[in-house]
Amino acid sequence: MKILIIGGTIFLGKHLVKIIDNEKHDLAIFHRGNHNIELDENVEEILGDRRENLDLLKNQKWDVVIDTCGYFPEDVKKSVEYLKDKTNKYIFISTISVYKDFSEKIDESSEINYKKGKLDKEDGNNYGPFKARCEKVVQKYFKEKSVIIRPGLIVGPDDPSDRFTYWIDRISKGGKIIAPGRKDREIQFIDVRDLAKWIIKIAEKDFTGIYNAAGPDYKLRMDKFLDKITEYFENNLQFFWIEDEYLLDKKVKPWIELPLWLPDSYNMKGMMMVDSKKAISKGLKFRNVKKTIKGTYQWFQKKERELKIGLKKEKEKEIIKLYSTI
Repeated sequence: MKILIIGGTIFLGKHLVKIIDNEKHDLAIFHRGNHNIELDENVEEILGDRRENLDLLKNQKWDVVIDTCGYFPEDVKKSVEYLKDKTNKYIFISTISVYKDFSEKIDESSEINYKKGKLDKEDGNNYGPFKARCEKVVQKYFKEKSVIIRPGLIVGPDDPSDRFTYWIDRISKGGKIIAPGRKDREIQFIDVRDLAKWIIKIAEKDFTGIYNAAGPDYKLRMDKFLDKITEYFENNLQFFWIEDEYLLDKKVKPWIELPLWLPDSYNMKGMMMVDSKKAISKGLKFRNVKKTIKGTYQWFQKKERELKIGLKKEKEKEIIKLYSTI
C-alpha cells in the first residue's frame, strides 16, 4: 500500500512515520522541512508547502493520504482539491474541539461549532471552528472516501504541550503538591502511540466515517491517575486537594498552570467525557496508563529543557501555605 503523510515530523506525525512497516507499505512524507526527523532510507521525503507547491506531488498516486497538520480550511482545500483523484482515502486528523457544547457527554452526533462569519487566525478560541471547517472541506471533496478522526488530549513521548508531562515531572520531585478540585473528576487522554497504531489500522482497512478517539476505555478519576504516577516513583509527597473556587481566587489558570483541570464552574465536563465506542469497535486499543507514564517520563528525562507550562514552585508553595491556615 502506498501512503502519503502530510506533515509527519512532529508528535503524532512522527509516531506514524515510526510505526509504518516500510516492508509492507511504501511511505512518502510531504512537509516543509522545519523540523528535523530521522527517516528510514526507504521513506520518500518531499519538501514542500501545500500553500505553494503541491505540484511536487504530480504524477503520483497513493492508496491513502493522512493529513496530520491541516488547520486552516483554505489550506486543506488546496490539498484535497489537488489530491481528490490521486488517492482512494483521505484521513484527516481533527480534534474534539470541533464540538459546540461541552457541558455534557459527547459522541460523534453532537453539534459542531462552525462559527458564523470570518474567523480571526490570531484568536486561539477559533482552533475548534477552524478544524470543523477543515472537516467540512474534506467531506465535500472525498465524501464516502474520507475518515475524520477527532482525538482528545494526545499525550506521551514527544508531546510538545507538556500537559500530561507536568504531572509526571511534578510528582517525580515529591514534596507538597496541589491537586485541583474534586478527586472524582473524570479525565481523558490518549497515548500518541496507541492513536498512531490505530490510524494505520484504519488506513489498511475499508473503514471510513467520523470517529472520536479519547481514552482510556474506562472511567479514570483524577485521584486514581495521580496515584498511578505516585506508584511509579514511590517517593515522599503530600497532595493538597484544593477546591476549584479557592484556586481560581488565587488566579491559578486551569489547563495551563494545572493541566487536566477544568473547574466545575466552567461547565465543560464533556471535554473529559468523550464517547469513543465507535472507534473502539473498529479496533482502537489503549495501553495501560502506567506504560504511558513510564514512556513519557523516560522521554522527558532525555530532554534538557524546562516545562513550557505548569504551576511555578514558588506560587504553589505560597498557595499551600495560605490554604493550610484556613
